[in-house]
Amino acid sequence: MALQKTIIVSDGFGQDITIPNVYIRVDSVSGGKDNLSILVNLYKDKNLAPIKTSRFLFQPAMDGGNFIAQGYAHLKTLPEFAGATDC
Repeated sequence: MALQKTIIVSDGFGQDITIPNVYIRVDSVSGGKDNLSILVNLYKDKNLAPIKTSRFLFQPAMDGGNFIAQGYAHLKTLPEFAGATDC
């Protein structure tokens, strides 16, 4: 499971770069029943090194099933992943 979305990143020199069809993957989950931390990597191509890595926290539903799937559902609620599609 992963998400896909066109993103805009800064090149560090004041210019924005649009990267289409970025592959967004939850690469690890850690924590407990009160908070889970997900490590999210963004890839221009899923076979290359990540272009960005971020961590996000959310409170899991203990009866909500797979924590990774819950992580993806949480990401879709965040503004930076609005409009992302499953892939």
